[in-house]
Amino acid sequence: MTQRRPRRPWVVFLLSMLATGLGHVYLRRWVRGIGWFAATIAVSALLIPPEAIQTIWSANSDISTFAPAIGVALASVADAYVLARNDQRTWDDPSTTGSVTSSDVADGPPSCPNCSRDLDTDIDFCPWCTTKISSDVKADANSNTE
Repeated sequence: MTQRRPRRPWVVFLLSMLATGLGHVYLRRWVRGIGWFAATIAVSALLIPPEAIQTIWSANSDISTFAPAIGVALASVADAYVLARNDQRTWDDPSTTGSVTSSDVADGPPSCPNCSRDLDTDIDFCPWCTTKISSDVKADANSNTE
């Protein structure tokens, strides 16, 4: 299993501008992307008159008629961009790399919060994805096994 790399916010922005929900799909947020696409279609069907949709490519169409759909599409772009920026910051900041805490320890061996595989408590990181393991998790896991 390969470690997931952060997605570039500018790529997410461009894909979101190309089609509503496409930036979310690139972020692997499938349901969210489909939701934004469905919201755009629903707003278009409910709030934009059919005759305006038929004349969209003509020179006499009024752009303000399409404001509700454009607003939802722009909100989708902003949402995808913010998700990508937060993912990038989490990736860049080593203090937020998803380190295991004592609350993550169950009755069995602790599992990695990043890849969900069993951890070896003798080392300070996940041997599968290199996620840092906090020392209190190792102590709790050792006390559970003894």
